[in-house]
Amino acid sequence: MHPLNQQLQNPLTRAANQHDREEILTRFPDLQDIPDGRCLALRRYVVSHPDRFFDQTAYDYYLRWLRNRARTDRELLQEYLTDNESELARALHFLREINLQDWHDRLLEKADDYEHVRFVDRHIHPAYLRLIEGVFVHFTRCLAFFSRRDRGKGTDGLELWSVVQEVDRLPAAALTDPYRHTVRNAIAHGGITYRENRIKYVDKNGKEEELDAIEVIRLCDDMVDVCNGIVAAFKVFCIAENTHYDLPKELLLDELREETRSPWWQIDGCIPTETAKGSQLLVYAKPNSRDSGKIHMATVQSGILAESLAPGFDRYFFSLRSSKALPGWAAFDGKKLATLRKAPESNLESYKGILEDDLLFYSPHLKLPRWLCRLDTLLQSFRIQWALAWKQQRKERQIPTIICRGASVHRNGWRLVLRGHVFLPELEVLPVEETIRTWRRRITRVALKEARRNSPGIGLSRFLPLGYSRISVIRKDFRKRRLASFGLSKDLVCTVQLQKINRIKSPDILGSTIETHGPWRIAWNRSWRIEEGQQVSGGNGE
Repeated sequence: MHPLNQQLQNPLTRAANQHDREEILTRFPDLQDIPDGRCLALRRYVVSHPDRFFDQTAYDYYLRWLRNRARTDRELLQEYLTDNESELARALHFLREINLQDWHDRLLEKADDYEHVRFVDRHIHPAYLRLIEGVFVHFTRCLAFFSRRDRGKGTDGLELWSVVQEVDRLPAAALTDPYRHTVRNAIAHGGITYRENRIKYVDKNGKEEELDAIEVIRLCDDMVDVCNGIVAAFKVFCIAENTHYDLPKELLLDELREETRSPWWQIDGCIPTETAKGSQLLVYAKPNSRDSGKIHMATVQSGILAESLAPGFDRYFFSLRSSKALPGWAAFDGKKLATLRKAPESNLESYKGILEDDLLFYSPHLKLPRWLCRLDTLLQSFRIQWALAWKQQRKERQIPTIICRGASVHRNGWRLVLRGHVFLPELEVLPVEETIRTWRRRITRVALKEARRNSPGIGLSRFLPLGYSRISVIRKDFRKRRLASFGLSKDLVCTVQLQKINRIKSPDILGSTIETHGPWRIAWNRSWRIEEGQQVSGGNGE
C-alpha cells in the first residue's frame, strides 16, 4: 500500500469504494485476512454483468487446486507463474475486453430465427474462439503442466487439444464441459454451414456436429462463465497470497482502474512500451468533465498510484482523450515517484516536480465559471452519498434489494397484464417466505416500473392500472435470455400473482404449494422447497 494512500483517495468516492470492498469481502470470504484491503480489482464480480454470473463450481475447483499446489510445490508454482506472466496477463486482458461487450445480457426474440443466426455469427462465434484460444487454454495449461509432472511425463507440446485431454484426467469436468473441439475447429477453419434451423460444424478432419442457435449461444455463455470463474479464483489466490507471489501487472492495473474511477475519470487501458528514454507505461484515460481542476487532480492521483501498483517503469505517460476537451497528456518521472514512495517520510508537497517540465495539458472546449464547477462537484457528491445512505437505510430497516431482471406488459381491455422476473440478493440471509409475503407489493411495483420504462413510445401502458401480474422470484441472478426459458429450477423460489381480472385463467407452477392473501396468490416452487429441506405435498394445494 502506498504510504499516502489515505490522502490519495478521492473524498467523493472513498465511501463508495469502502462499501464495495465490504461487498467483495462478503462475496469472497477467502480475502478477509488481506492486510491492505486492496481488492477492488474484483469489483466487477460483484456489480457487473457477465462477470457476476461466473461459474461457482469452476471457481471452487480452481482455487482449491491452486491452494493445494501452493502447499505442496510452492517454488515450482512461483516459477511457472513468473515464466508465463505475459501469457496470463494477455488472457486477463482478453477476458476483460469480452466481458465489456454489450451482448451478454441481451434478450433475444424466441420466434426470430434469423436474429438468432445473425447474433451467433456476429458475436458468439468470435467470442467463443477468442475465449478458448486467448483465455481458457492459458489458465488450464497450468493444471495440465503439473498433472504431467505428477505422472512423470514430459511437459512439452501442451497445445490446446493436449491441455484438454490432460485436464480431462482430473476431476475437473466443470472446466471442460463448455469446450467442443469440433465447434472450435470449425469456427477457426471456416467449416460452418447455416441450415434452416441448425448450424453444422465440420472440422479439418471431417468430423461433424450440429447444434441449433440457442444451444450455441448457451455453449458460449457457459464458456464465458467458466473463464470468469477460473480468473476470479486466480485473482483471489494472487491477492490472498501476495506475500509469496508477484501480482500480475494486469491485475494491478485493474486495481488502478477501480481505485481511481469516478464520474469524471476512467482509465480505459494500459500498455507497456519502450522509448528512447527507457521503459514506459502508456495509460489511456477518458476524462469526462469541463472542470480542468478535477482532471488535473485525477491525473496526479492516477500517476502516483500507477507507479505504486505497477513499479519499475522509467516513465508513466497519460493520454487524455475526451469529447469535452482537446487531446491532453501528462508524463510522470517514474524514478522520482519510486524514490518518494520509498522515502521514510513524505507528504504530498514533496511530490512537486514529478511531472516532466511541470506540464499537464488539458484544455476543455468550453470553460465553465468556477461556481458552476463547484456546483457540479456538490451534485456528484450528493448522487454518490445518497445512494450509499439509501442502501444503509434499507439494510437497517431490513428492506430487501429487489432487482428486476426482465418484465413485459400488455393491455387486456383497460387494464395491464404484467409478467417478469425479479432477483432478491438478500434471500440468503433474510427469512425467505416472510420477506416475500411482506414485500409482495413492492416486488410487483419494481417489475411494473421496469416494464413501463421499456415500453416503446408514450402509450397507454404507461398510464393504465394493473389488472393482472405474475412475477417469478429467483434467488440467484441469471442472464435475461436464460430466464426466458427458466423452467422449474431450484433457484426459482415462487411466483407472486395479483389478480383483478377474473377472466384470466393461468395455471400455477407444477407441484407448487399455494398461499392466498386476498387478490394475491403465492405459489412456492416444489424444487426450491425440497432444496430447503421443507416438507412438500404431492401436488398443488392451498
